[in-house]
Amino acid sequence: MATPLQIPVPSERTSATIRRYHDQDGPILRVELPGQVPAWLVTSYELVNEVLTNDDTLFAKNPANFTALNDGTIPADWPLRQLIEGEHLLIQDGADHRRLRGLINRAFTPARVQGLAPRIQRITTDCWTGWPARAARWTSCASSPSRCRSW
Repeated sequence: MATPLQIPVPSERTSATIRRYHDQDGPILRVELPGQVPAWLVTSYELVNEVLTNDDTLFAKNPANFTALNDGTIPADWPLRQLIEGEHLLIQDGADHRRLRGLINRAFTPARVQGLAPRIQRITTDCWTGWPARAARWTSCASSPSRCRSW
């Protein structure tokens, strides 16, 4: 197999990298994540939809099914590990995925999201105000708007 493509690519927006890879190599690509962790990247809306909505017959998303994650190939201290572990929607399969998706769909109706827009804009503006002086603390601000407002 050819050498996996790198993602992210230094000095290139991730969206531009994905578009370039899609145009060069197709909609499903073997990539290498930071830490030399191999992964598959799906780059078309239709295929992403198929992966996320399947019933666990073709694509398993639950980390219990990831051999490299469970056999020690991917180290316990891998910085991106927290993104694929836990009990969130994107890593659940079948009935668990549908149950969580249903909860989110009811909570985030178009009207509700539109109603949240002014508050989200205020929080974002507050977080960006004085950005150059606080760049190192952005992660803290983004993860907790109450911390952002307390600066």
